[in-house]
Amino acid sequence: MEPGKIVIFIENKEILLGVCLEVKKDRLHCLTESNRETNLSAQRILLKSPYSLNLTESRTTLVERLKGVGEKQETLKGEISPQDLWEMVKDEGESFSIPYLAEVVFGKGSSLEHEGAVLRVLFEDRLYFKLQKDKFSPYTPFQVEQNILRIQKEMEREEMLQEGSEWLRAIWEEKETAEPSRKQEFIHLLKEMAIYGEEGPNYSQTRELLNRAKLTQPNAAFKLMVKMGVWNEDENLLLHQFQVPVEWPEEVLSEVEKICSQCSPGIWKNTRRDITSLPCFSIDYETTRDVDDALSLEKKDETTFRVGIHITDVAEILPVDSLINEEAFERGETIYLPEGKISMIPLMLSEDLCSLVAARQRPAISILADLDRDGNLFGFEIVPTIIEIKERFAYSEVDRMVGSDERFSLLLALSQGLRRKRIEQGALILSIPEIMVRVNRDKTILVEKREKETASQTIVSEFMILANWLSARFFKERGVPAIYRSQLEPRELIDSAPDRVPQLLLNYRQRRLLSRAEIGTDPQCHSTLGLDCYTTMTSPIRKYMDLVIQRQLKSVLNGSQPEYSEEELKRIITELESTQNRIKMVEQQRLRYWLLRYLERMIGEKVTAMVLDRNHRGYLLLLTDYLLEVNPSIPNRELQPGDEIMVRVEKVDPRLEILRVSPV
Repeated sequence: MEPGKIVIFIENKEILLGVCLEVKKDRLHCLTESNRETNLSAQRILLKSPYSLNLTESRTTLVERLKGVGEKQETLKGEISPQDLWEMVKDEGESFSIPYLAEVVFGKGSSLEHEGAVLRVLFEDRLYFKLQKDKFSPYTPFQVEQNILRIQKEMEREEMLQEGSEWLRAIWEEKETAEPSRKQEFIHLLKEMAIYGEEGPNYSQTRELLNRAKLTQPNAAFKLMVKMGVWNEDENLLLHQFQVPVEWPEEVLSEVEKICSQCSPGIWKNTRRDITSLPCFSIDYETTRDVDDALSLEKKDETTFRVGIHITDVAEILPVDSLINEEAFERGETIYLPEGKISMIPLMLSEDLCSLVAARQRPAISILADLDRDGNLFGFEIVPTIIEIKERFAYSEVDRMVGSDERFSLLLALSQGLRRKRIEQGALILSIPEIMVRVNRDKTILVEKREKETASQTIVSEFMILANWLSARFFKERGVPAIYRSQLEPRELIDSAPDRVPQLLLNYRQRRLLSRAEIGTDPQCHSTLGLDCYTTMTSPIRKYMDLVIQRQLKSVLNGSQPEYSEEELKRIITELESTQNRIKMVEQQRLRYWLLRYLERMIGEKVTAMVLDRNHRGYLLLLTDYLLEVNPSIPNRELQPGDEIMVRVEKVDPRLEILRVSPV
């Protein structure tokens, strides 16, 4: 290659002209038509001219001459049809040099301008020819058909990206704009990205769409959905991710109405023990409307008392082969969220016919246990009953009445006796407060920290534990298949610590050392509860597994074969465990979301924190009023677990789950 020769090469997928200024070994130092100098290997040259430019001319002149050659090539492109050229050479089955193809089009004696025009046309063409080094190979007819389809799809995709990006940009800027023809497609893509992020099936396409619209902000897809009015700013994305059903199918609601019309107290009279004269009462939160359980107390003699634990008999009302039951199984549990609940069964049942509503007769499974004040059990029976709740109490009411009302004072003493028994058997009482968050319709957020070891809480929890334990014993002693809950000994037991260490810290630490709770069909011990076997049947309105246990219990009480075989129970466990894990995640994350929304308005304010531990990032703190963990860097301070400090809320983003604090 001699200096002064015009060459044609490709750079960044573009045809460029250059003039060779200098040759060093196999590399050419060239000046390009864009007035830029570059070094090229000889292999990159596609065409070179038979004549030279005068390198003594000015750089500007050389660039103008190169541009002139390029303009002539662009003009000649109009005389070339890639399809016609392909038709002429497609059957020859070989690759063709650029000068040869130029002769086919323009005849003998073609110039650099002709050859360059052919090169440009075929390089830009993606249908008929493929460039291989410095030659072009014609595609087969089948390949041409495929190329046409591919290019058509690419054009449609480009049109979609252009239309979508312009529309989304207008939405973002809140400008008036016409709805695009692909509106629903764009909304679907945004939903996918907001819900699944990078794991969404069309993430790359949606990312490109947003990039075209210059929307690279975090949560841009979610914010667009809000701006369009498809979602509200507090949309629960986990419900979408897990496809949690919120509405009820019409056929299920029709079945509910039919069941309600057929149920009346009279239909249960002949099959159940009528204890409607017993003064039964319920204890729940003020807002509870789906009441599963109630209590009663009778004095047998000076030292022995009969406590009735009455569980609403949902199994009596909800047939196994019903559509409602299928829907309840799919849902698994009632989901409790700060903004409201998503019931396992329709409200007409959960808050009315299946709920222990005061002054209404209801079918129940009653566990009648004879106890003394020390928690010794002298006997029990489990029996289908008809009950009537005489009074309804809130937890706070019972707490005030203990000491002045003999019933509650006695129930507290009995429940404390039961607890002492369990502790003697190895039970761990890990008292950690509960954060309750409620969101009103006007988006007012109410946050309350509730202690779980109040008198009323102790009464209810101990007698529900007793009912579940006695039910487990009932199954175990008779060899009836059941769903049991078990837990091995803790990995480690924390010894008593110095007085300065808060009990809350010890309980947090001990909870982290507990073995994983298991669900299965073998009756094994539950170490944390201090019991030899355990099941749950006290929440049949809210938990499908409890409803299953209730059905199993009823079938045996009625002298029938067990409703479920062990294999059927194992299948139910397998299917419901994954559902329960999803529900737990939804509830925990939604509680955290609303706590962060509450803390948004407290940016700049001080809150109390307790040191839980120290790690490589700093100190792990617990905001004690909200039970939220944070991990700020606290330089130049030596803190010990259990220390209480004040921190300032610096940044909160509920949607991105960001909470940052700094020490005061």
